[in-house]
Formats: sequence, structure tokens, C-alpha cells
Amino acid sequence: SVEFPTINWELSLGDHSFIKGTVDKGEKFPPNSESIIQIPVKLDFKDAYARIPEFRNLNEVDYGINADLDFKLPIFGKSNNQVVSKGMLPMYKALVIELESILLTSMEPEEVDFEIMAAIVNNNSFDITMERAEYSLKVNETQWANGNTRRQVLIASDSVGEIPVNISIKTSNMVSDAYALVLSEQDVRYEFDGKLVLRTASSFMNTIELPFNLVGTKKIKL
Repeated sequence: SVEFPTINWELSLGDHSFIKGTVDKGEKFPPNSESIIQIPVKLDFKDAYARIPEFRNLNEVDYGINADLDFKLPIFGKSNNQVVSKGMLPMYKALVIELESILLTSMEPEEVDFEIMAAIVNNNSFDITMERAEYSLKVNETQWANGNTRRQVLIASDSVGEIPVNISIKTSNMVSDAYALVLSEQDVRYEFDGKLVLRTASSFMNTIELPFNLVGTKKIKL
């Protein structure tokens, strides 16, 4: 068997040395086998933009990972191997979530239905698909909805995607309050919060969990 190598690695973005690290697992590779060596690299895009402001205006940058692998081989002793990986790294732009509208879709004596339309602004160079949404909606300090949806919504690169959320109010006193709000034609105060689970088309970013909290006023559309 061969001991896992000590790996000293460095990530560069453009002409800038960015992150350095060391991996030393203390494991062994079994004889007559093939093994995959993984180097965990975590990049904080907020930190990247703070350190290199011009990255904010780029869709992607050149990246390079240089790794020195120091093996301790039986009989032969120490062996150093250098691995270099280069390519283009897409620069993640934070998604913007907005509540576009609260639309009345049905009004019955014992039930009132609404469609909440949220929008996601995707300024990235790759597509993003919403896989799941968890949400809570308060209107004028009253809890109207609390749930989740698994409807898949594609938000193409450099575009805006719409996420409809359908809610029904059936409790008698809440139905009466909803009727009053609709008939008053006045703005209502909303608090719409939760979490989106998103899948990206980028091989560098698999899944994104995006919390949101939207507070404001809207007129209920008829």
C-alpha cells in the first residue's frame, strides 16, 4: 500500500493568487488499485468581488489550480508530482428575487384563491432551474399561507423567470378579511419569505439554496 500524499495546492484567478491549502488525510491506497484524489476548494464569490472588484463585470475568468503531491513510496522513498488544471470559471452573480403581484383568481363565499407571482432575475451566463420552493406569506400581519412547491421553473441566462405560487384561503374569518381587503382596493402589506432550491447548468455549481425575505406593499389585482 501507498500512503495518501501530502498535497499543497494553490488556486489562481486571472493573474491573482487567491487561495492556498494543504490536504493530508493520513490514509493509504490499497495495492493494485486505482484511486481518485480530490482536492476540496471552496471559493466565496463575495470575497472574490471584494478583493478584485473588476471581477464583478466579468461572466468568467481564467482559473488555475497548481498542486504538489508528495508521496512516500515503499523502497523508493519520497516522490513529488505536480498537477496543473486550467480552465474558465463562471463568476456567480447573486440572484435577485422580487414579488411582482398578488392576483385574485377566484372568489367564492367559503373560499378565496390567489396567485402570488415572484420573479427571479438571473444575471449569470448559465441557466438556473428552480427545483423546490418553501414559503410563508403574511398579509397585513395575518398568516395567509405556509407551504412548498416542487414545480420546476427554468430561469434562462441573463433573463427573468416567474414563479407562480397558488394559495387558497378557506377559514371563515380569513375569507371575510380577504373579501374586505379585495373590495377596499387599498394596498396591503406583505411579508413573503422562505427558501428556493435551485439547480444550475454550470459544472462548477451544482445546487444553490437561496433564502429570501420580501417585505413591502402591493395592491391586490382583480
